[in-house]
Amino acid sequence: MSTANTLPLELIHEIFLQAAKSSTSSCHALSHVSTWARRLALPHLYTTVSTTPQSLQAFFVSLGFSPVLPPDPDFDPATSVRNIWLAFTSEDYNQGRTKAYIVRYCHNLSHIAIDACDAKHLFYAKKDQTPDLRAVDLHVLVLHNRTRSAYDSYDGCFFTYVTHLRFGDPLWSCAELPLKYMDRLTHLAVPCGAASVEELECILTAVRDTGVKVFVFIVSDAYLDEDQCRVVEDWVCEIRRADERIYLARSLYDEHKKEWDMGRCYYMGAGI
Repeated sequence: MSTANTLPLELIHEIFLQAAKSSTSSCHALSHVSTWARRLALPHLYTTVSTTPQSLQAFFVSLGFSPVLPPDPDFDPATSVRNIWLAFTSEDYNQGRTKAYIVRYCHNLSHIAIDACDAKHLFYAKKDQTPDLRAVDLHVLVLHNRTRSAYDSYDGCFFTYVTHLRFGDPLWSCAELPLKYMDRLTHLAVPCGAASVEELECILTAVRDTGVKVFVFIVSDAYLDEDQCRVVEDWVCEIRRADERIYLARSLYDEHKKEWDMGRCYYMGAGI
C-alpha cells in the first residue's frame, strides 16, 4: 500500500497546497497530477507570471477565458495574478498597449517588472484605461532605460497606485523621476551609474521634499569600478548622518529574473 493511501485526505490536500505555493515549477507539475490537483494548483499557477516575446499574446488571450477544469465555474485567471514580469518585445505601440491592458485586467497585481519603454504606456494610461479599484499597493521594477525621456506632462492615474519603485538601470537625469505624480510613493531605489557626486545630490534633492520614507542608492560593478563604488559609499555614509531615510545596497540584479521564475516576489518590499 502506498504512503499516500495511508495519509488523511486533509493532510494530502495541505501538502499539495504548500507545494503549489512553493514555486511556479512545482505548481505546473501538480497541474498534471490529477483533476483535483489541477483545480487546486491553477490559482497559484497564475500567481507569478513571466512572459516572453513569444508568450505575451497567448497570456493576454488566456486572461479572457476560463481554463479547462477551473477550480470553480466562476474562476477568473486575471484575479489570481499577483506578480508579473513583462519581457520587452519591441517598441511597437500595439505591444505596449497589450501590456497596458494586461495590467488593467489584473486588479490584484502587487509586483510588476516592465521595460522602461513599455512603462510609458502604463504611466500615460488615461483614467478610463486603468483599474479604479486596485486591492493592493503596487511595487514596480522599471527595467532597461533604453531612451532618454522625461515625464513633462501626465494625464493618467497609474502612478497613484505605486508605493515602491525601483529602476533597473541608472537614470539619465532627475527628469526621469515622476515624483510629483506619485503621491503614495514610500520606497524608491535608484542604481548609481558613472555619475559625479553633484549628479547624485541632484537626484537626492528631487526626493527630499516628497513622501518617500526609504531611498536606496544601489551600487553595482556593472556600472561602477571599485574606486567609484567607494566614493558613492562614503558619500551615502555622510548623507545618512543628516537623513536616515537614505540607504546603500549592493545590486542583486543578475538574480532578479531567477528569483522571479522561482515564484518569489521581487525583493523590493522586504529587502530595503
